[in-house]
Amino acid sequence: MNKDYLNLELFNTLSLEEKELLKKHCTVVSFDETEVLFKQGSFAVNCYLFLDGIGKVVYSNKGRKRIVKLLHANDIVGLDYIFTTENYPYSVYTITKCETLVIQPGFIKKMFLANPVFGMELSKRLNRTLSNTISWLINLDFKNIEGAVAMFLMTYYGYTTKNKTLFLSRIEIADIIGYSRESVILTLKSFAERGYIKTAGKSITILEPEKLEEIIRLS
Repeated sequence: MNKDYLNLELFNTLSLEEKELLKKHCTVVSFDETEVLFKQGSFAVNCYLFLDGIGKVVYSNKGRKRIVKLLHANDIVGLDYIFTTENYPYSVYTITKCETLVIQPGFIKKMFLANPVFGMELSKRLNRTLSNTISWLINLDFKNIEGAVAMFLMTYYGYTTKNKTLFLSRIEIADIIGYSRESVILTLKSFAERGYIKTAGKSITILEPEKLEEIIRLS
């Protein structure tokens, strides 16, 4: 990985001197599939900007776990604690192989004070992410199982490969939408029989996105 990460939109408001400072306070780190970046409740030491691959944010409460967000390129996690707590409020795992930019929180704190424009843009990004996540979870609660599965498939449609394939297990999908694994399996089978998707092992290929959108509207 070269220094192209300095040209990411997130860092557009940094000066050349600030970008040089960023290079001294960050490291590009690669993770394999199903690795742990950090666990909920552990002492917070770094922020992570996803450069490539897919990860998941998992929140645990009273023994129950829920995937509340999938992470893709340009998503940043671990910032929540900088001004509020010393511990991570959730866990982050990789789903696929991932490349991340590990940023020391001291740099973020310094830029908030030295570069208010950067601080404002970062705050906007975090607020937008929080708003989208809350909206997603609320809308999901009003969907039946078919609507929830269709909503999941279409929400992450833009992050798939050119052949529109999602590489997620049925358990992972169930954890995201809050239904049982068995219900997810039956719904995906029904979608496949109707020709809306094609399943092969762990992969799911979307064939008829318009039909899924109709299910979302009617569910």
